[in-house]
Amino acid sequence: MKINNSTKNVGSYVARESITTFIRINLLSRCTATASTKSRASGVIEVVPVPAPVAETHGDENEPQIKKKKYVQKYKPEWEKSREWLKCYEMKAFCKLCNCSLANDVTLLERHSKLAKHQNAVKVKETNHLKQLSVTESLSQKTASTEKLSKEITMVMHCVQHSLALKTMSTLPQLFNFMYPSDKHIQCCSTKSAAMVKSILGPYAREKIAKELRSTRFSLIMDEGTDISMTKCLVLIVRYLPPDKNTVEDCFFGLLEIEDATAQGLYNVTVSYLNSMNIPLVNMIGLATDNAAVMRGRYNSVRKKNFKMQIKAYFIKGARATH
Repeated sequence: MKINNSTKNVGSYVARESITTFIRINLLSRCTATASTKSRASGVIEVVPVPAPVAETHGDENEPQIKKKKYVQKYKPEWEKSREWLKCYEMKAFCKLCNCSLANDVTLLERHSKLAKHQNAVKVKETNHLKQLSVTESLSQKTASTEKLSKEITMVMHCVQHSLALKTMSTLPQLFNFMYPSDKHIQCCSTKSAAMVKSILGPYAREKIAKELRSTRFSLIMDEGTDISMTKCLVLIVRYLPPDKNTVEDCFFGLLEIEDATAQGLYNVTVSYLNSMNIPLVNMIGLATDNAAVMRGRYNSVRKKNFKMQIKAYFIKGARATH
């Protein structure tokens, strides 16, 4: 059997490498043993560095590694028991006072509650709550006072409707308080009753009549006189058919102070008063006055002024308004 030269060369090379490796291992072992003996004799321990282990790879290197899932804290409704300012918004904690989102962490929530911004928002909320309570209390007191005022106005209206003297109100509230002690005590004297008639009942009744006269035909009764204080006044009474009734009524419509008692002065005051109430003059179909010359004179009177202004109204003489 013949052996090629290349085969011989490979065999000699392998033999030389094996011998070299064997010699190196023997030398390394002897050096290690000598170093350990010296260290024991001197009492010093030498640390021999150990090469780091090489990570073994199994399978394909391009295969993705499985990562560990991170724990996510969920919102807990019981957090709201001790924190009124907290609520859940989009599965996260939300501060209603600061209007901001927070992390689902109890430690962070406690830290947020101690911030200066949050403390100021809490103070503002407490202040608004106190104001709301005060407003509620004032409304309740106002309601009670309104009920009391309505009872007083009802009593005054009863006196006016039945032509009773306002001095009756000096004793009528005492009778009511005696009969109904559980209700609010009514305190209304004649002076207060007169003020109610002037500021409450009078304007209300005048506006109600004016609203009906804007769409209804009416007759005007007027008379001029002087009161006890020597003040000249003009009395106006309207006669008309109310839309909700089937009987003609005479209603007191105004008591006007006048400075000029001439025909022109009386006419100007009357027309301006009706215009201020937005009552069209064409709705007036009748005019009644007394027999004074300033009212029914042939040449210069209130009746002639109406004819010149083309106010078509029937004139009735000899009428007198009692006031």
